[in-house]
Amino acid sequence: MLVDTSVLYWFLKGTPDLGRATLNLLDSGQPVHFSPISIFELQAKAMRSYFQLPSDLGAAVISAGFTELPLKAEDMIELSSFPSLLKHDPMDRILLCQAARHRMRFITGDEKLLALDFDWITDGRI
Repeated sequence: MLVDTSVLYWFLKGTPDLGRATLNLLDSGQPVHFSPISIFELQAKAMRSYFQLPSDLGAAVISAGFTELPLKAEDMIELSSFPSLLKHDPMDRILLCQAARHRMRFITGDEKLLALDFDWITDGRI
């Protein structure tokens, strides 16, 4: 499974935004992946002083039990599968492409992505 940036942030910060069912899923022993795109996105937000992050965020995420899913050019080919998202956040589209290409469950809180109604896109707030 692949978590989106918000879900990763909620997990690291221990916020109540992350749902109980999602916490159970993340604790289930199944591999849980993060994308380097999420590290980029979180770092960019931290630079704008939205919040503070560990100085070595990548290592902190790996220490928390997540596995990095490398971003590959082949992942981007999946973009054509989501024409309705043409104007949506590019970071979210990249994450969605990664999950689709690797046939992973994608955990997000993004309403527009959840509205796609694919069974492999799960609401992280539940």
